[in-house]
Amino acid sequence: MAPPPTILELTVTPDMIDYNGHLTEPVYYRIFTDAMTKFLEDIEIGSTHRLQTGRTVYSVEGRILFFREVKEGAALSVTGRILAFDGKRLHTCFEMSHAGARISAYENVSLYVEQKPDSAPSVATFDAATQARLERLRADHDEEWPAFIGRPTGLSRR
Repeated sequence: MAPPPTILELTVTPDMIDYNGHLTEPVYYRIFTDAMTKFLEDIEIGSTHRLQTGRTVYSVEGRILFFREVKEGAALSVTGRILAFDGKRLHTCFEMSHAGARISAYENVSLYVEQKPDSAPSVATFDAATQARLERLRADHDEEWPAFIGRPTGLSRR
C-alpha cells in the first residue's frame, strides 16, 4: 500500500514564528487550509469542479492536534488522505512532519453542497464518477487510522 501523498512542502520563515519562538497557531491553520485546497484540486473536487458544476465542499468540523514544536527554518511536509466518505460527506486527515517526525495533524469532515446564486447552499450528492474516484483514492491508503482520529476533545466533566 502506498503512503499518503505529499501535498505541500514549505520552510518555516521568521514571520510564521510567535513570541514563544515557535510556529504560531494561525499559521498551522493556514498551512492545513492550503494543503486541503490543493488536495481537493488533486482529487478533482476543488475550484475547477465548483466552476463546472456549482458544487463544492464546506468544512463542517475540523481540528488540529499539536504533537511537537516547530521552529524557524524547519522544512515541513504535509500529507493527506481520505479516511471515509459517503454520498455527501468527506472525512480527511492531513499530517504535518519535519525530518520524519509527526508535528501536527488536521482532521476534517466536509459536506458536499450545491451553491446557488440566489439562495443558501444546499446539500448535494457526489455523482457516481466522483464516488468511484473517491473510493479508489481511499483504498489506495486504506491503512489503520491514527489513534488520534475521532478522539474526543476536552476534559471530563465533574
